[in-house]
This record gives sequence, structure tokens and C-alpha cells, in this order.
Amino acid sequence: MIKEAKYLLLWVALLAFLDQAVRTWIHTILRPGETITLLGNFARLHFQPNYTGFSYFVPPMPDWVHWIYNMVLVFIALAALPVYLFHTGTRHKSRAADVAFVCLLAAVLGHLLEGLFVPYTTDFIQIYNSPCANLADVYAYIGLAALVLEAILYLRLKKKKRNPPTSKEWLPLAIWRYLVRSWRDDRSNRSNP
Repeated sequence: MIKEAKYLLLWVALLAFLDQAVRTWIHTILRPGETITLLGNFARLHFQPNYTGFSYFVPPMPDWVHWIYNMVLVFIALAALPVYLFHTGTRHKSRAADVAFVCLLAAVLGHLLEGLFVPYTTDFIQIYNSPCANLADVYAYIGLAALVLEAILYLRLKKKKRNPPTSKEWLPLAIWRYLVRSWRDDRSNRSNP
């Protein structure tokens, strides 16, 4: 388990490094407000410094809000590995959990690292007329989608454990257990209308 976590942490470091490298590259090829068209009007690189750090829809915040935001990111980064190890150790192991862990932690590290070097967030990916984003934001979107998928897979696995017996169990005992469990569920549903 720990060896596998080290492998995942290596992926986190690589993705965070890629995020920082691309942001540095954007700083060298574009000035703020400049655009490079990639796929017609659909996708473009548009260097947009984001001084609010949260979203284009949030008004500028005082410095203490940014400090709190950064402390929350540090807490998330420190808590991510123990929570991941607990989840995969006690429940079940899935690739969706791995992807969620790697992408969300890489997104947090990408935003924290940029805050050390520049006073704004470097946003440069623009799809059609959407607000600009960066690779850390893309990692966060992918990680959240994987987290939702992990929750769905976990609920399906939990539901599957309550399904009728398999052929590996002794059939009469398995049928008896299934009928008793169904009777209890039916009885509890009638008593709680």
C-alpha cells in the first residue's frame, strides 16, 4: 500500500511540475492579454493574470482571505495522503480513487506553488468564450469527476453486497439468508412510512 502511494505521489509531483513549467512557458511567450489561436475560435492560449485568485466572478478580496485560502490548501495537501490510504485500505481499491487523489493533490500543489512565485494566478487556457483556466484547474476538474465516479462505484459495490447469493455459497443457507434479509428490509419499510 505504501509503495503504491509513493508511486502516486511521484505522479502528483510530475503533474505539479508540468503545471509550473507550462505557466513559466506562458510567461515567456505571451504578455498579459495576448492570445494564440489553437483551434479557430474554439480553443486558444490567452494569458490572463487573475489577481483575485478564486474566480472571475468573485470581487477582489483582502490579503487575509488569501492567507486563509492558502492555509486551507496546505491542510488539504497534508490530509490528502492519510485520507486516501484510509479510504483505499478500509473500503476498496479503484483507479477512480487513484486518479482523484493524484489530480486533486496536483491541483492544490500547483496553486500553492504559483503563489510562491507570482502575486497572481496565471490563467491561459480558454475554450470558446469561457473564463480562462490553467492546468491546475483542469486537474481539479478531472479529480472531481473521478471523485464522483469513485462515489458511484462505491455505492454500487455496497449495493452489490446486498444482492441475492452467488453459487459459491451453500444454496439452502444462502436462500434462507436472502429471504430473512428481504423480510427484515420489507418489515422496516412498512414500519417507517
